[in-house]
Amino acid sequence: MAKPSLKTGEKERGEEKEQGNPKSSSKEQKQTPENEKEINQNVLHFFLSRQFWKDEENATKTMEELFARTNFYAYSVFNYLQATRNNLEKKESSVTELLQEVMEQFQTAETEAKALSEEHKMQIEKSVI
Repeated sequence: MAKPSLKTGEKERGEEKEQGNPKSSSKEQKQTPENEKEINQNVLHFFLSRQFWKDEENATKTMEELFARTNFYAYSVFNYLQATRNNLEKKESSVTELLQEVMEQFQTAETEAKALSEEHKMQIEKSVI
C-alpha cells in the first residue's frame, strides 16, 4: 500500500471534518436502520477511499467479517464478565455463610461463658457461706 501524499492526506482530513463525529454532535442520534445503513456506507467509503480493497464486493465481505469478529469478541467479553460476576456472587454467599457460622459460634461461646461465670459465682458464694 502506497503512502498517501500530503495533498491527499489533507483532502482526507478535510472530508473527515465535513462528515463530523456522530458521537460528538450536539443532537442525539437514534440508532435507526437508515442511520445504521448510512454508518455502514461511511465505513465502506472509508475503506474504499484508502484502497484497502479494489472492489466493493470484497470490501463488503471483509467489513461483514470484521463486524462478525467484533460481535464475537464483544460476546466473549460479555460471557467472561458474566462468569466473573457469578463467581463473585458465589464467593459473596460463601463469605456470608461463613460469617453467619462464626456469629453463631460466637453467640454459643458467649452463652457458655456466661453460664460458666454464673456457676463460678455460685461456687464462690457456696464456699464463702
